[in-house]
Parts: sequence; structure tokens; C-alpha cells
Amino acid sequence: MKVVGKKIKSYNIVPKESYIYVLTLPDYHFLMLQYLGRRWFRTLAYLSDHESYSEFLNIFFTNKTKL
Repeated sequence: MKVVGKKIKSYNIVPKESYIYVLTLPDYHFLMLQYLGRRWFRTLAYLSDHESYSEFLNIFFTNKTKL
């Protein structure tokens, strides 16, 4: 696993914000991670499609849900 830039593949870690990362999995699944320091992460959510992934990020960063 490695932190990536432009080309994202399975099993890459993608930074989203200062302490939030995404581990990309095969078949467009995502694992949201919170960076705790050094080599430690906490799993926040497992998402199986891009729509759920986008909604999770929207709610997490804005604290607003769809009505």
C-alpha cells in the first residue's frame, strides 16, 4: 500500500483531508480511515459503491444529511 497522487488503483491509500484517508479496494469498494499517528489507522466506514462513498464524505465534512 502507498499514498498516491493522480493514478489510483486497488490497495492504494488516498488522502482526503488532514487526518482522513481512503483505502481503495477492488470492484470500487472503499475503506474510510482516520489517521491516528505513526502507522496507526482507525476504520470509520466500509463502502461498497461510489454513491455511498460520496454521501459519507458529504455528511462527515458538512454534518448535513439529504432530506
